[in-house]
Amino acid sequence: MSAGSIDNKCYSRARLKALYGAHPALRRWMEKPYEFVAKYHVPYVGGIHCEGDPVYGDHRLKYERVNLGGRVVDIRPVVAAHERMEWWLVTHLGMSYDEAHVWANTAERAKAEEIGVQYGTYNDYIDGHVDEIEGAPLKNLAPGLAKYPYRSDKKIMRALAINPRKVAS
Repeated sequence: MSAGSIDNKCYSRARLKALYGAHPALRRWMEKPYEFVAKYHVPYVGGIHCEGDPVYGDHRLKYERVNLGGRVVDIRPVVAAHERMEWWLVTHLGMSYDEAHVWANTAERAKAEEIGVQYGTYNDYIDGHVDEIEGAPLKNLAPGLAKYPYRSDKKIMRALAINPRKVAS
C-alpha cells in the first residue's frame, strides 16, 4: 500500500532486522497494541494520529475479511505496520518522511507476508482504491492526523488547518 504511494520501494528483511536490533524501543512499539479507526477520510489511504495512536484507514476501504489471492484476511495489521513504523522513525529518530516511508513499506511487506499474503497482491488491492480516496473531497478528515506525509500538498495542508477537529503536527 505504502499509504497510497505508488512508490513501493522496500529495504531487505536483513536491514529491517538490523533496524530492530539497533532500536529495541522500535520493536517494542511495533508489538504494542493499538487502535484502528476507519470512519474518517484519510487522504493517502492510511494515516496515524499525531501522538501515534490511533492508526487511521480511510472509511471507503474494506480492511476486514478482504479476499487477497484466495485468502480472506484482515489487513488492518498491515496498514498499521506501515503507519506505526513511519511515525516512530519520524518522531523518535527525526528521520525524513521519505526515508521513513521506505522503512514503513518494508515493515508493511513483512506484515503482509506474515499473514500469508503476497505484498504485490496486497498493493494491487490498495492501489485499486487510491484514485477514489485521494480524489475525494477533503471533508470528515481524521482528527489529529499527523501532517508530515502531506507537507508538500498545499491543498491537503489547508484542509487540515481548517478541519474543525484538532489536528496537530
